[in-house]
Amino acid sequence: MDRDSFIIAVFLLGCEQYGVIRQQCRLRRGGFEPALTDKEIITIEICGEYFKLECDKDIFA
Repeated sequence: MDRDSFIIAVFLLGCEQYGVIRQQCRLRRGGFEPALTDKEIITIEICGEYFKLECDKDIFA
C-alpha cells in the first residue's frame, strides 16, 4: 500500500469510528469554527505517529 492509500484508509476508518463516538457524546461546545475538522486532525495525528514524526512541526512540514 502506498502512502496516499494508507492516509485515505486511515481517514475512512477514522470517519467510521468518529460517527460512533459522536452518537454517544457531544465533542464540541462552542467557540469559533476550526480550520480543520476533527476527522482530519485525527487522521493527521495517527499518520504522524505511524510515520514516526516527532512533533507537530514535522507533521505539518
